[in-house]
Amino acid sequence: MTAIPKIKLDSVERFERDYKLRLPFRFGVITVTAGTQAVIRARIALEDGRMGLGVAAEALGAKWFDKDPAFSDAQNLDQLRQALGLAIELYGARGWSTPFGLYADTYREQLARGADLGLVPLVASYGPALLDRAILDALGRAMGLSFADMIRRNVPGIGATDLTPDLAGYDLPRFLDGLHPGSDIAVRHTVGLLDPIVASDQAPAERVDDGLPETLEEVVRYYRGRYYKLKVAGNIEADLARLAQIAAVLDRDAGDYRATLDGNEQYDDLDALVALWRRMQAEPKLTLVSETATELSAPEPEAPRGEAMSRSDSVDLVVEEVRKSLEDAGDAVVVDVRSREAFGAGHAPGALNVPLTDSRFPTKAAFVIPDGAHVALHAVTDADAERAARGLRAVGILELDGRFPTHADLDVAWAVGLDRFAR
Repeated sequence: MTAIPKIKLDSVERFERDYKLRLPFRFGVITVTAGTQAVIRARIALEDGRMGLGVAAEALGAKWFDKDPAFSDAQNLDQLRQALGLAIELYGARGWSTPFGLYADTYREQLARGADLGLVPLVASYGPALLDRAILDALGRAMGLSFADMIRRNVPGIGATDLTPDLAGYDLPRFLDGLHPGSDIAVRHTVGLLDPIVASDQAPAERVDDGLPETLEEVVRYYRGRYYKLKVAGNIEADLARLAQIAAVLDRDAGDYRATLDGNEQYDDLDALVALWRRMQAEPKLTLVSETATELSAPEPEAPRGEAMSRSDSVDLVVEEVRKSLEDAGDAVVVDVRSREAFGAGHAPGALNVPLTDSRFPTKAAFVIPDGAHVALHAVTDADAERAARGLRAVGILELDGRFPTHADLDVAWAVGLDRFAR
């Protein structure tokens, strides 16, 4: 195990560069055609006298971190600059510490001082997020280690603090040492609200003609991607029509694709997105999109401006929505057939994890499911759910109440489509 180094932030140079997008991209209430990127160069000192220089960059995004329409785009950018300035000041004042210690020991003051400036927590956190990356880049260069090697050896010094009490007693070194870089990465293409779907959606004068794909149809055929994020606009009828157009392209050209639905900016509440989802399930043109959907991003409840809503508060509110949607399932036992990794990242309260990939899935499930219990399956796809259902019926478990797709980013499941399985 590599000794955890102590470092000190020596100086930070700040730059900005303007950029222009190939195509306009619309999200929420804003259409982006150009932007500004914050670039920083951080110089750190190590206790043994070595110095390190690291770089990080991130877009200064208007209406991305703070969506309050009362602020202009220019004010949004200034908010992010303020957050970065705060982080540089607080880290510099800490003196010698571990990289993780710089973050953990200044986190609460960063949010508090940000609040004094009118910065919501997400905006205030922009500064540390950018600065941490530059510091780790500098440290890795100074020590001759890749990012993956630094994490495996816990060079940043991640550990239990009052900010991370859940790490107390956990064998973090063993966990980190077991991590390995993947051999490949899946890319997800976002279909924005203004993106042309087929050639007829784009006038000749609107084309960039730089040799790269522009319509969704061209993107699918050119990149041969599998994952797609579909933005929706908040109008159910218009969204259904556009989704049907998108589905026609994906169904024809994308092969075994997976889609996610993003209603974060445009749908006012979870109920509205549920209504869209139910209409999608009833629309034959959207059968494949509905069946392959792996995530539905719903708007989280917002706290009044100036009041931070903790993750636990937000989760509790969404859990209440889940409980309401689970009423139809009665006392059904939720059997989560996803991988152990997916289960660990988030699951329905009280769910039992029996991975479908286990060759003895039916037998193991029979051991943990109470006799006579009704079962609701939590699976990634309908195909997985149907395979699991066949296995359970083969061992005499017949009372199947439906399937629960994953609710994105929260430790709960959003129950939909209970009528999709015949009893």
